[in-house]
Amino acid sequence: WDEFLEQTVASILRCEVPPGVDLEVIVALGGPHPAETPTGVRVVTNPSGTIPDGLNLAIAASAGEVVVRIDSRCNVQSDHITRVLDRLADPNVGCVGGAALTLDRGLFGSAY
Repeated sequence: WDEFLEQTVASILRCEVPPGVDLEVIVALGGPHPAETPTGVRVVTNPSGTIPDGLNLAIAASAGEVVVRIDSRCNVQSDHITRVLDRLADPNVGCVGGAALTLDRGLFGSAY
């Protein structure tokens, strides 16, 4: 858990969520868990530390019908979740993607 993940989680928690939609924020961490997490955020342990395993663990821990995946170094706009759900309301749409502003260290950033 670092300052970049903190910014990502804050941007998710600021998102507008349509009436009747319950937002779950689940973070899969391969490293140490923070002493405290923001209200409404659940942390699951990702023993392998790999992204695919982390995604699978977070999805398994969720209860919702729709998964909105946001990388740990991204900030999303406040209407991001609403826009995703609006597009998914079309029965011909099965997946929604888009550009995200990535925040990181250094010229090339880092991956973990």
